[in-house]
Amino acid sequence: SSSTAPAPHGGAAERCDEEPIWECDPELRTYWFRAAGPPREAMALRALGALIGFTALSRSLLPVAFPPVFFELLLSGLGSRCTSSAGPTMRPRVFGLPDIAAVCPAMARSLERLVEYEGADVAELFVLDWPCADELRTDNRAEYVHKYLQWYFKERYADQMGPLVDGFRAVVGASVFLRIMVEPAQLESILCGAELPVDVAAIRSGATAEDWRGGGQEDL
Repeated sequence: SSSTAPAPHGGAAERCDEEPIWECDPELRTYWFRAAGPPREAMALRALGALIGFTALSRSLLPVAFPPVFFELLLSGLGSRCTSSAGPTMRPRVFGLPDIAAVCPAMARSLERLVEYEGADVAELFVLDWPCADELRTDNRAEYVHKYLQWYFKERYADQMGPLVDGFRAVVGASVFLRIMVEPAQLESILCGAELPVDVAAIRSGATAEDWRGGGQEDL
């Protein structure tokens, strides 16, 4: 249950007027935003964003308590070149089922069933609480789910993600390193200590052996 998982932070960053800011997914044991809370919640989220920023500048580590897309959204708020929307064309990030599966597997399974379901009663069986809920038809299931996912990540939690990113940016917004060099998985590693595989081939390609007295080149 969510009560046994480690909370991301205590105090004001975790609760506001006794209403939890986060909800824990029972399968992944990671946290994601709840629905928008009272106005004071923005202050708590801004403080949490600043705390995450200070963590990036120190040797402290956060619990591994957020899905990968959380770190991507943090970097995107800095104007990072290393998020999925970066590149010469700066195309908007397109979210898909793997993204929602990393936040809420149960929701991802429901959306997959929606896309696969061909019955005429699809709109009655699959009811989603969002502004375009009445647009679902049997001939637009995939497009409907695609549109829902963009809304889910870009709009539904904008009131929560906005203040959190503001706090994060206030601390590390001037960091060229984070904006240019760090990818979302690397930011997770910096903040949480998550282990990433070492790209040995990349290291070798950029290395120069000097005064090497070992065996053959294969030993490097």
